[in-house]
Amino acid sequence: MKNLIRGKIKKDKLFIVYLILGIVFFAVGLILMPFWVNVGGPFQYLSVGALNYVVASCLFIYALAYLIPRWKRNSGSFVQTLTVIEIVLMIIIGVGCILASTGVLKAAPCQILGIAVWTRGVTEILCGFFHMREGNKNYAPWKLVLAIALVTMGTYLMVSSVFETIQLQWVIGSALMAIGIIAFAYGIYSRKKK
Repeated sequence: MKNLIRGKIKKDKLFIVYLILGIVFFAVGLILMPFWVNVGGPFQYLSVGALNYVVASCLFIYALAYLIPRWKRNSGSFVQTLTVIEIVLMIIIGVGCILASTGVLKAAPCQILGIAVWTRGVTEILCGFFHMREGNKNYAPWKLVLAIALVTMGTYLMVSSVFETIQLQWVIGSALMAIGIIAFAYGIYSRKKK
């Protein structure tokens, strides 16, 4: 990322993957935008249903890309047990998000995202407690403050009606479109010249 900001982009053979991912992320971000509700037709229902699938996909990717490597690093400790519990909970929450999109479960994507953020915060607080109790490992105080903020934000998302699905659609849709533009630009600039 530093090289992208500085303009020093390494030439890559996989530039086509970045181009395709950029187009896909931009298209999904565009589909998630809430202005499709006024258009009518199939787009009216696509944006909210797609939002549930995007939130579930993010939870699955988080469990696979971050939590499983963390579980492998913390072998033989209570933190490893907490990480396994968090992996299982994130997968259950992701499945709940998919069930909410089909109408089986009555929950908004904001509430499901709130449960996931709250779970992450509680897990990090417990990990910090066990790191401090063991005494042989340093645990940064800013991590504890961040974990408390995650618990607070997760609780707020679960019970508050101020942050609704429309705002979540704008945030996630805009973020996906920005990631798509960055990936597409990276794919163009990382192309090897002949």
